[in-house]
Amino acid sequence: TPAYAILSGLVGSEMCIRDRENGVDVPFHALLGNDMDAEARHALQSFGFICRDVRPRKGVGHSSALPALGLGQWAKLQLWKIDAERVIYLDSDVLVLRDVSELFSALDGGEPLAAPNDYLSGGVLVLKPGPEAFDTTLAEDSGLYVYGEQDFLNVHFAGRHTRLSLEYKCSAEKVASGEWPKGADACSILEFDSCTIGTGHVAWKPWHGVAMFNASDFRVCFRKPDATIVELTERWAAVHQRALKALTVPLAPPRPSPSSSSTC
Repeated sequence: TPAYAILSGLVGSEMCIRDRENGVDVPFHALLGNDMDAEARHALQSFGFICRDVRPRKGVGHSSALPALGLGQWAKLQLWKIDAERVIYLDSDVLVLRDVSELFSALDGGEPLAAPNDYLSGGVLVLKPGPEAFDTTLAEDSGLYVYGEQDFLNVHFAGRHTRLSLEYKCSAEKVASGEWPKGADACSILEFDSCTIGTGHVAWKPWHGVAMFNASDFRVCFRKPDATIVELTERWAAVHQRALKALTVPLAPPRPSPSSSSTC
């Protein structure tokens, strides 16, 4: 069993490549939905990813008050089935600015989970895979899980997680507004918040680009986008483009995966 693993967000696998750019050398995993075609799977395997197919659990997430989140969010519970002693999970809307492998030691105190803040947002997690009584907690849901797996994790791990420094979850919007006065240079992981509008749909993410910023009434997390948020978005996009380029080079034969349960 590998000691450590890094797992990318559900939206894409560019996060893993960013960590490779920062010199991290541990197994990288990718959670794949059913819309990932064979060519993309082959590319990920050729690059060295251990791919894991995930499917939403039937009957899970029915009480979420934000249907725009979709059932795919519940696939995150598959993290606890990864064949590793510890896992760092990173959403695809984050930008890793340096080597953060020290996060693997965040659970040395015996806690099962580590995350920035006392409220677990689910975008940056350090966890110990293994059996968890998820079904018991899911059965207790009486409309508490408004934000799906995010609220679920807060209920399930209440009082059992350790808190990471906020440098591992710098809000791009707060950096731009000055609420994070240290600036992006003091961040280890930068995250683009999911701000919702009245309809409950996610308003904007960095992969949407900056073209829509030109509209006079456009807001990023209820703020008019400024030069700083444009610059941070373009930094995310530059890494994304390098990732896409790396995944379109002539493909080598897929590397063997350590177990059949983790193959594409």
